[in-house]
Amino acid sequence: MRLEYFLFGCREYSLDSPRELINLALSSSRTATLTPRGTVVLSIPTAKGLREQINALGAREVAKPRGIGGLIISLSRHIPTVGAVVISLFLCIFSSDLVFDVQISGNGRVSEEQIIAELDAAGFGVGSRWSKTDESAVELSVLQASDTLSWISINRRGRTAYVSVLELDSVPVAPPAFTAANIVASCDCVIEEITVLRGSAAVSVGDTVREGELLISGIVEGEGGTEYVMAEGIVRGTSSERITTEISRRSVESVTREGALAALSVKIFNFNINIFQSYGNLPEGCAIIEEKSNITLLGRRLPVTVVRGKYAYSEQSVRTLSDSELPIAAGNAHTERLNSALLGRDLISLKTEGEFTDGGYKMQSLAVYSAQVGRVVEIKTED
Repeated sequence: MRLEYFLFGCREYSLDSPRELINLALSSSRTATLTPRGTVVLSIPTAKGLREQINALGAREVAKPRGIGGLIISLSRHIPTVGAVVISLFLCIFSSDLVFDVQISGNGRVSEEQIIAELDAAGFGVGSRWSKTDESAVELSVLQASDTLSWISINRRGRTAYVSVLELDSVPVAPPAFTAANIVASCDCVIEEITVLRGSAAVSVGDTVREGELLISGIVEGEGGTEYVMAEGIVRGTSSERITTEISRRSVESVTREGALAALSVKIFNFNINIFQSYGNLPEGCAIIEEKSNITLLGRRLPVTVVRGKYAYSEQSVRTLSDSELPIAAGNAHTERLNSALLGRDLISLKTEGEFTDGGYKMQSLAVYSAQVGRVVEIKTED
């Protein structure tokens, strides 16, 4: 194939007198080629310039346009298809660098929503670009800001981020600022276990002690005489506590009433599209509540979030509870109080009673539990 035909494309014609077409092209200072089949090949620019004469000779095109120019002509007839293919290729390449889903594992007390919120605060989530993400920096940022996680790891598998976490067993307590201390009882109890790591035991298993009584002494006798140390150890005891909750028949409640839609936006990956927003300066007692909903397909969350903002009006109302409602409301409040009071304790037994009062309803529980009962108290020494 001639270089001219390859670069600009060519057309092939069949006609009764091919020599007439060749002479026509040559008279116009154009190039023409006679093939062994008796057909004539013209470059696409030549064929375009001699279109009327070619039609007048009754020439028929016997093959599709060839060369680069022919390819362009063929593709131009399928612009929608070609455009769709190009856009699809672009989206495939672009989306392969995006986080489509975040899967959390290893959590127990901490919810997935809380962990995802902490990742979002660190700048990582659905829609983030892998090529722009430093996983180590995100992990460090989450751990520095979190008071519930002790370890986190982000791993990429395809377009999904698999996040593994370990939770803190308890909130770390800062060590005391002194160097010598005793461990004393934090409540009245019966000692059921005592393990001394430093210091000397002042009580034994089965002893009944009062709050503030010495359990492990930080004053020890050594070869060099009396030493003052930081007493360390674990002391568990059985104790009891009476927990009371009383509610009034009449109560003031804050009621939030939702109003009309105030704003609507769609977040696709990290691109936020505001559809409309109708609020400016909000009146007193009015706020905007955001509701976020993720779009899912076949059980998998897509990187598309619809955010609806609604007006919310806060109102105060006085409610009077009936005799049938009072025990239920008191029971709910008392359960919350028990959960808070017995947190970190092993419950042994619980006896609960309730009664109506002049102003409402009262519930009392006697809880017997096992827990750590030691607390550190500084030893005052003379320099």
